Amino acid sequence: YVAFVAALYGDAAGDAWTPEWTKRRREGLDLRARAVAAVDALAARLGTTPSSSGSSSGTTPAKKPRLGAVGFCLGGRAAAEVAKAGAKLAAAVSFHGVLDDATPVAPTSADSDATPTSTALLVLHGERDPFAPRLDAFRAQLRDVDRLAADLVVFAGATHGFSNPAQRLNENPNFDYDDRAATLGWRLAEAHLDTYLRRPTPPPPPPP
Repeated sequence: YVAFVAALYGDAAGDAWTPEWTKRRREGLDLRARAVAAVDALAARLGTTPSSSGSSSGTTPAKKPRLGAVGFCLGGRAAAEVAKAGAKLAAAVSFHGVLDDATPVAPTSADSDATPTSTALLVLHGERDPFAPRLDAFRAQLRDVDRLAADLVVFAGATHGFSNPAQRLNENPNFDYDDRAATLGWRLAEAHLDTYLRRPTPPPPPPP
């Protein structure tokens, strides 16, 4: 895999927690547009590979890359939003995302004439997570997207941030680490990405 970490809300000036930035983070369309732009940038970057034939251009067309997204908390929402938008993703995983159905389902890719990509979305959610107050509506919205194959896994008793061991130090009862959910969730995420991103191994050549 090639890993690409997108800073969706750059904070060079230290403004991340001002009211204006908080409002922008909560606006689904703004988050979606930034996340789709990140995916588009990665797709463009991986669109060519170094040439082995010594052509004058120095590059040759590459196989179409299979892209995936993994996000946690607000990043979990971003992963789901990119999948809903029909961006160039084969697979996406949302860990304890801040989920709702407020953002309409509509492609926002810069390549607006392209056919939206079929995406497999895995949503890993804690049963006691309060940051998805409209989970049923969110799930219904996912069912309405033909090009989206979405699976929702709810871990019994798990709260928000269940994959982060540092949440053990959080005194807020809505946050806690859950070893069972974290371990099983990561295994499911790995299997999901392996299923939809890894190319089949070609068969060995026939014996001479």
